[in-house]
This record gives sequence, C-alpha cells and structure tokens, in this order.
Amino acid sequence: MDLRRAVRLFIVFIIGAGALPAQITTGNIIGIVHDESRAVLPGVTVAVASPGLPAQSAVTNERGEYRLTGLQPGMYLLTVELPGFGEYEETDLRVVASGTIERVVTLKVASAASEITVSGQAPVVDVRTAGIQNSIPSVQLEAAASERYGVQAYMAMLPGVTTNSYNRVFQVTVMGSNSNETTILSDGVSINNASTGGSWLLGDFDSAQEISATTLGASAEYQAAGGGVLQLISKTGTNRFHGDVSGYWSPDKLTSKPTLLPCARCAPGVKTGLRWYKYRDMSGHIGGPILRDRLWFFGGLIYRARSGSSPGDPEPPENEKFLDMITDINTKVNWKINDRLQFQQSFYAEIFGTVNPQFTTPMRPIATLQHSQGNATLDGNWGSQLTWTISNRTVFTAHYNITQGGSNRIGFFEDLTTPAHRDQVTGIQSGNFTATRFRPRRDEVSAKANTYISRARVSHDLSYGVQIFRNKDYRVDIQPGGVIYFDLNGQPDQAQFVGPDVRGAVSKAQALWGENSMTIGRFTFKYGGRFDQVPKFDGQFHEIGTLPGLGKLVTWNTFSPRAGLNVRLTSDGKTVLRAVGGRYYLPLFLTDFEVLHPGRALTTTMRYDPATAAYTTLVSVTDPRTQIRIDPNMQAPYTDQFALGADREVANNLAIGVNVIYKRSANQLGWRDIGGTYGQQQVTLANGQTLTVLPLLNRPADRIFLRTNPAGYGTTYRAFILTATRRFANRYQFTAGYTRQRATGLDLSSGSAGQDPNDLINAKGGLGSRDRPNMFSLMGSYEVPGIAVQISGNLTAVSGTAVASTAPVRLPQGTRSISLEAAGSKYRTESEQYMHVRITKIFFREGPRRLELAGETKNALQEQGGPDIQSTVFNAPNFLQMNLRPEPRQLRLFARWFF
Repeated sequence: MDLRRAVRLFIVFIIGAGALPAQITTGNIIGIVHDESRAVLPGVTVAVASPGLPAQSAVTNERGEYRLTGLQPGMYLLTVELPGFGEYEETDLRVVASGTIERVVTLKVASAASEITVSGQAPVVDVRTAGIQNSIPSVQLEAAASERYGVQAYMAMLPGVTTNSYNRVFQVTVMGSNSNETTILSDGVSINNASTGGSWLLGDFDSAQEISATTLGASAEYQAAGGGVLQLISKTGTNRFHGDVSGYWSPDKLTSKPTLLPCARCAPGVKTGLRWYKYRDMSGHIGGPILRDRLWFFGGLIYRARSGSSPGDPEPPENEKFLDMITDINTKVNWKINDRLQFQQSFYAEIFGTVNPQFTTPMRPIATLQHSQGNATLDGNWGSQLTWTISNRTVFTAHYNITQGGSNRIGFFEDLTTPAHRDQVTGIQSGNFTATRFRPRRDEVSAKANTYISRARVSHDLSYGVQIFRNKDYRVDIQPGGVIYFDLNGQPDQAQFVGPDVRGAVSKAQALWGENSMTIGRFTFKYGGRFDQVPKFDGQFHEIGTLPGLGKLVTWNTFSPRAGLNVRLTSDGKTVLRAVGGRYYLPLFLTDFEVLHPGRALTTTMRYDPATAAYTTLVSVTDPRTQIRIDPNMQAPYTDQFALGADREVANNLAIGVNVIYKRSANQLGWRDIGGTYGQQQVTLANGQTLTVLPLLNRPADRIFLRTNPAGYGTTYRAFILTATRRFANRYQFTAGYTRQRATGLDLSSGSAGQDPNDLINAKGGLGSRDRPNMFSLMGSYEVPGIAVQISGNLTAVSGTAVASTAPVRLPQGTRSISLEAAGSKYRTESEQYMHVRITKIFFREGPRRLELAGETKNALQEQGGPDIQSTVFNAPNFLQMNLRPEPRQLRLFARWFF
C-alpha cells in the first residue's frame, strides 16, 4: 500500500470515526448545565481557575454543553454563572493528564439559592476511559518514598508492572511486554533509547506535577505502546514565583550491614559489608513569570551521586573510590502568544558519569566495571509545541522533538590493551570490559487536531494526526587487546579475536492515526487506528569514515486497529464497565538491523590446545558482511491485547476495580541459520542426564544467519488484577493492587541468541522470562491530625522469575550454553519484598509554602534477594547464588522547602 492510498483511506476512516483527545500532557472538564426542570441552559458562563494560572472560560451551547480543554494537571475551582440563577461553585476539582472530568450542573433560580458550593466531588471513576490508566498527582508524588533513581520506579509500583531490579528501577515490564514496548515521555518528548527502544534516560521526577501511566489501551497516537505509555509532566511557571529546594543526608553509619563476607584482601578473618564513602542527593527548581499573563518559565535539576564498596571488599584506594553521578536538568518555557495561540519549549538533558554495575560483585571485580559518560550534548532532548485553538470545538497542535541518548563507555582503568576473560560455568569475569561509543538520535515532526462534534443524541470527540520520524545511530565497539578469552570452570576453553567493530543505520518512517470517542447516552465507544509506513529501511550510513552502507533493505506497512467501550452502569456514573482491544506494532529498531553494516569486524574463534598451551585450533571465522542477512519479506512484530474491567466508586474518593487481561505477541524477530547443516548427538552430563545436542556438520563458514520471523517465536500473557484507589482527601490517600499473572512463550529477539539451533533446546513451550505469578503493590500516605506529621510509604511484593538450568557443551561450532529444562519447570529466583517508609514533619505551612524535615527508610524489610544470579550452570559452585545484592536498609535524613 502506498502513502497516497493510505491517506485516502485514512480520510474516509476519519470522516466516520475519531477518539480520546490526544493532549496527553493536559486534561479536560466537560459537561452540561440545566435548570431544576432538567431543561438545558445555553449561554451559561463556565470558568475554571488554578492558583497562579490565567482563568479559562467557556459558554454553553444551544444544548447546554460546555468544554474546557488543555488544562494543566492540578487542582481547580469551577464556577458556573447565568443571570437570574444562583452561582454554582466547586472547589478542589482535580484534573489529571489525558483525563476527562464530566460535571453535570443544576442551577437554581436566584430566589431559591444565591450560591451552591461543593468540594472535591469529582468522581474517582473515569466515565470516558476504556483502558487502564493511573495518574499520580504532585500531592502524592511529594509524599511518596522511593529509591530515587528514575521515573520508571513510579510505574513499577503499579499493578501488573514488574522490573528486573526493584533496588534500582530502570527497565520495566508492563503486563508481560518487553521494555521496548513502553513509551516513556518527559513533557511529551520520548526519552527511550532511539536505537533499541528500551529505557534510557531517567527524568527529573522531583519536578513532576503529575506522572501519568497508561498500562493498557494506549491511544493510537503511540506506536510502541503494547507495554503502555509513561508520561512525566513537569510543573509549569505561573504568575507567582514558586519552587522547591531539597537535600538528603545519609552517612555510612545509617546503613545496615546484613551481609558480611570474608575480605580476601584484608587481614585474616576480617569480614566487610556494604560501605558508603559519599552519598549526595539534592534538587532545586524555580518557576514564575517572565511577562505576567503571557510568558512563564520553570526549571531546575536533580543531582544524585554515590561512592561505596561491596561486601567482601576492603576500603579501596582513592583512585578506586569512583563517584557514580547522575544529574537530570529540566527547563520549560510557556508563551501565551494570544488567546488562541500558545507555544511551549522544553529542554531536558542528563549528565552522567556512572559505573556499571554500580558496585563490584562476585562476578565482576573492579577491572571489569564499565565507566559510562554522557553530557547535555549527547543526551539533550528538545521539545517544541505550538497549540492553536481554532475554535471552542477544534484545537490544532504541532510538535518538533529531538531525542538523543549517546554515551562513551570503557573499562574501569581505561585500559585498551588488557584482554577480558569470562568463565562460561561460573560467569566470573576478569581482566577488562568492552569499550563502546554510540550516538543514537531521533527527530520527530508531528501535527494533530482535536475536534468535538455534538448532535442531539450523540457526540464525537475526534483526534487525528500525522507523524514523520528519522532515526539514526552509529556504534563502535573495541575489545581490549583485540581478544576475549573464555574459560570452562577456570580452565582455558576458547578465544574470540575481533578488531574494532563499527555499525550504524538510518531509518525513516511516517504515520497517520485517528481516533473517535463517540458518546451515546451512557455508552462511550472508542475506535480508531494508525497506519505506519517504513518506506524502505536504509542501511546506508555515511558518518563513519567512508563506508558506503548497503542501501535500501526492508519495507514495512502496518495498520493497527484500536477499539474500546465504556458503559456507565448507573446513572450517577459511579459504576462503569470497560472493554478494550487493539493491535500494537513495534517500530523498526536500528539495533535489529545495524548488524549488517559493512564496518562490522570479523570474529575468529580459536580453541585452546593443551599440547601447545595456546589457542591454536581454529573453530570458526564469522564474517558479518557475508554471513548475516536480512529477510526482505520480514514482517513487523506486534502485540494483540484485550481486556475487560469494571470500576465502582464505593465511597467518596474511593474506587475499586477488577480487570481481566489477555495479550499475545507474534512475528517476533529472531535468527535462523539457513546455511548450516546440523546432526544429532547424545551427550551425558556430569549429573548423568542425557542431552540431545546439534553439532554442525559442514564448515562454519557455510553458515548464514538470517534475521527473520522464525516459527514459534511469540509470547502469551494472562492476568487478573484487583485494584483499590483512594484519592487524597481528609488527610490520607492510597493505591493498592493485586495481580495474578502468567507469561509463557519464546522471545529471543535481542542479541545473537537463536543463531545456533542449540539455543532453542528446551526453550519453547515453557514460561517466559518475564513470568512473575503473584504481585502485590501498595502506595499511600496519612497525615496525623493536629501535629502536621505525615507518614507515607510504598510496598511491592512479587514472585521470583522463571529460570532454567544450563550446561556448556563443546561442539564443532564452539562451546554452547544449552538449557536442561523449560524455564520455570524446576527453578525460580527468590521472591522479593521491597518497602520504603517516610515520616515527615511539616513546618510553617501556608498554602503551598512549607518546610519539611523527614526521615526515610529505604528497603525497610531488608530484602536481600532478587533475580540477579551468578550462574545457571547446573554444576557450578555458584549455581543460582545472588550476584549484586540489593542495597540494604538505609536511613536517609531529608529536608525540603517549598516556596
């Protein structure tokens, strides 16, 4: 299908269709005004106001309808006035991002009542939403205790969302989806990695006015949203100067030492635990008017830096007391050009000098840690947004966004000559680590319109738009000494000799999308879709020397239908039934295709010969330029998702919900060897188990690795979720959820796994790597009356992940790690329970101004387990033992001033 035909079909589709307003960083208030006889009232003035922001108003139409759109998240005062009638006023009306509040107002004649005032009566249940959405407002964010690493941690607190490290949340798994299926935004600009699609930047979460998460049923505006959309919406400048300053203090003596390990480099008998040398965490923000009622600014930063050593380590010399530092900078300028035109310019950047992993571990001594550096040039992200209110029914928005995520990485001692060693049984590394430089960038130009059409019995809320993307990346990998040595339980096995490895790619794409939210009485139908076209993926890349690239490789044309239903089961809107379904195609990620670049290096694998005491036996020579191919008929991977749910407001500000979810992914990318010929061979392992393996029968040079959609690749996810949400009122709030879930299937979409058919032995038909059957989450706060003390915390309890034991088997094509059983059939990692607690004393409170002094306990339950294990080799001495343990219980003293 060409683009012109797609445009024609899109226009036909939109004329009869459309959906949710796509202004995901703002919210809306809509409704009807009538008198006591239920007759609608046209010409009524409806206005909203929020401290420091210009008032916004609308006038009801001939059907008594009003719409207030593009509202910044926060608390509002709603007033409704008509001469001859008493004034209606509602305070503490909370607007959330991408949310729509519906208020039906009854005005009484002036002789009956001069004024009606209500407070905080907005329903907890959203009567327009079909999917699963969660909003964490600033009042809850400011009270929440967290591990203070990235904005992803707040999504990991939600039902159905897990992570591979609750100790330092970075990548999230949303209802069984891979991390590259979750779009993460900061003020509307993607902060995902432009090359891999996964999490990359962390966000200035201390600047957030609201964190909004759609975990199921995301808008058609988003392509990579099978795992939902996470949005950080920072505060906005107002007509009042306002801001905050905060700092944490936590010396080493405030951290417990639950794990003491023998210190090999200390005096005999000495054991050591985790030790902090430096611990810094501070932030500051300020906002206000540049030109009152016209131009505002808001900006600031959050700085975290730590230096420490692991259990079993002596106090290191000064040159090894590295500072693990991350600074997130966020600025935003809003300009009201006139009553119809508004402009927003944002800039977010991350400056970092980190070490990966953040501590030495039993598997990674200090020489194998990797320095990673980034700055505002490599990791600066720009967002420009122009909003044109054409009429009270139509709003047009245009964006230009730049997303970057570059880094320079090198082994700890910045040594490019000492080779790296890796043991294939114990997983222990030594010597060095790979040096890397990469420069991904994403440019996006988009335009969208939101149109409201109202008829006597039906209303349409349409959203539609166009998007144009350009992604590029280049990467250089250098193996120190030009070789990696592999051992088998301490004995030399083989070596891989490889020179500087260069890769890069460029892709261009364009998309059309549209949605309609059609309301008929108590029914709201949502339907729409998006058409994505990758005209031809371009392997050509001219920015690395004079390498000419490969030209055009792959064309993808995809259509993603989305649909949903919201039914108000009761006239008061306090009970709703929701259903949602749709298809979510993944975009073309450069990392999947840049392996073809002509700058790729040859890899020569040599086996160790005891007779010569050297690596003299040739195993294989792999030339990516001739042995890696892309299937030109490859199809785009996708996820289908379906959910049925119900919500009930059981009391003021308290709602419960139940959801049943099914997701299925297909067309997963993977590898298939179309040139190798493999036989069958029985091997007997040290435990007596017999295993059928697949030795290569022809030459290694005959192998051709095809990137394609292998049969049997895909995953299935099923879940049952219970939720309870108590909005902040009467001094307390909470969000709780229980998830019973099951993830099955095969996903080898990343890396080179699957190039050898031995990688698939016992891999199909088992549990997925993201299977965690049970999860409970709780987040809340309570303010003790009379003494201005607030108690807050969050708890996450989750099952361990499914793993399979493995065995390294020496084959003609090299040593392969082979699964001995289906994942999860015998082994799981330990379950995890994380709790963070804060007690805050509030001083000098006057409106938003206050001083807070607090004590915060991280990892209050002293969790020391998790999924980071040393080895899965069945007979390894460190089989399933913990590698990097969670940071132990730590008391952090905290002060924050809001002004």
